[in-house]
Amino acid sequence: MSPARPLQPQVSSALVRPLPRGLVPVLGVLALGFAFGAMRLLANAESAVRPDLALKLTFVAALPLPLGLLGLLTTPPHAGVRRMLGESAPAQLDRSLRSVGLWLGLALLVPAGVAAMGYGHTATSEASHDFARASAVMASGLLLTAGLGVAGLLAALDVVGRGGNAVWSAVSGGGAFGPAQAAPLLYAPALALIAALVPPALFCAVWGAKASLASLDLGLGLVVFSAVAAGLAARRQVRAVRPRLQDALLATEEAHAVRFAESRHLPEPPAWLRWSPAPAHARFLARSWVRQAPAVWLGPVVLVGLAWLLAPRPAPWPVLLLGATLAGRSGARVLELERGATVAALSWLGTSAPAVTKSLRMLAFALTWPALLLFVLAYRQAPPGVLFGALALGLGLGTLLPALLAPGLRAVWPRLTLLAYGIALAAATALQ
Repeated sequence: MSPARPLQPQVSSALVRPLPRGLVPVLGVLALGFAFGAMRLLANAESAVRPDLALKLTFVAALPLPLGLLGLLTTPPHAGVRRMLGESAPAQLDRSLRSVGLWLGLALLVPAGVAAMGYGHTATSEASHDFARASAVMASGLLLTAGLGVAGLLAALDVVGRGGNAVWSAVSGGGAFGPAQAAPLLYAPALALIAALVPPALFCAVWGAKASLASLDLGLGLVVFSAVAAGLAARRQVRAVRPRLQDALLATEEAHAVRFAESRHLPEPPAWLRWSPAPAHARFLARSWVRQAPAVWLGPVVLVGLAWLLAPRPAPWPVLLLGATLAGRSGARVLELERGATVAALSWLGTSAPAVTKSLRMLAFALTWPALLLFVLAYRQAPPGVLFGALALGLGLGTLLPALLAPGLRAVWPRLTLLAYGIALAAATALQ
């Protein structure tokens, strides 16, 4: 009998990566689409409003980073399995930091795209300099958001690992807003984002007051300063947290596992997500969806708001594609339940496959019509025929077509619809 192979070398290769490979090109396309939209907005804006617009775009581009950092650093993917297989807490942190680097690299496609596209779009030196300044502002904000976000979250983990203190216990509200043990983790991302926008805001203030003072050399210096400051802050806190990292991660897992004041009354589906009367398994699916995604309304609002911000007056056929892909994305999200425990539990309880499929379609429709309503309100100036076409095509993409797809294609359909939305948004921005 051959000797057993050691477990430690297999840890890194046997587990799923925190960011799936298939999602990387989708996020890259979305980042470049956002860069194209930002470039068009800056090109169509007056010179006097470009500093404020650049700061607003920086905030929008940096907003997803703290949320991603919160998941990667405080609850590393497959942490329990990795711990069981012998991977140490510092090794888990190193893996999460590599994923943070990937997230940051994708985010930096936005300022790089704005600089490259802006240079090829304009022929005047003043506009070209404005694009370079905007790119410097966005790159600085993203670098500082990532670096200060890592430092802030690791400092919060350090506090959690020490057992907390009286200040954070008071701020947590006794557990009414989340697990009291993990209260520092609730505030660190927001504080890091606010602090990260201070240097770009100062540069934009100088740019708006007197553009000649905000030279390209000053913009480049801002980017270098941001990169160095972010790197030093993150590196210092990585070293400081390592002795208590294991205790901090275990305390965070325990905080998420135990009940706190708000979880005594788990959220129920809102009225617009329920069918009345509806079979028990349909209500079960809606309840499971809401408890996995409590802010069920947030996705459509963000996508419609981003479309309206970047492309308020596009051509008719991009409006058709934008509405269809937006509705398709809203309905296709329910396919995520098929790969989880919800559908498996329904099957174990005796629900037939056709009944589960029908309930998923009902839930997809319930998620689709609010997105369509928001879209129609945002683009009510479009021709009625275009809006009705977007309604019909969106309902088909989100509720009817997924039932006809092969299982392998169904698994990636939510990502494909998100990619299609990014392409449609880029087209709408370009043709307005």
